[in-house]
Amino acid sequence: MDKKTSFWNKAKDTLACCFVFNPNERGKKVWDRLNQDLPEPIGWWVNDEPRVEAFAKKAKKLSFLDSYALREWLAYAYRDMENSWPEMTSGKVEEHITKWCQIYRQHLEALTGKKLLE
Repeated sequence: MDKKTSFWNKAKDTLACCFVFNPNERGKKVWDRLNQDLPEPIGWWVNDEPRVEAFAKKAKKLSFLDSYALREWLAYAYRDMENSWPEMTSGKVEEHITKWCQIYRQHLEALTGKKLLE
């Protein structure tokens, strides 16, 4: 990616930060809207690849404000799930948290083009 593109992406994010007053609320609405036509996420890398690709194609058509809000919400949802392990965790709860961490992470990586963990 050249510096000019990087500068414009940063400028768009700065503008979006000023215009989107509650990115988590707006991002959740965008997430719900994009998921209406997609199959239910499974939470396994290989099984969710076609879904994530379709999600990324739909997300490319978003306005920069919606795109910003969606990225912010996905990052928030991922961090929230990652840090919400209760002290006494049953197998079902652990399975649920792991599944949704995987889903949020995979979709966030598809939006940003960057791996969160390597």
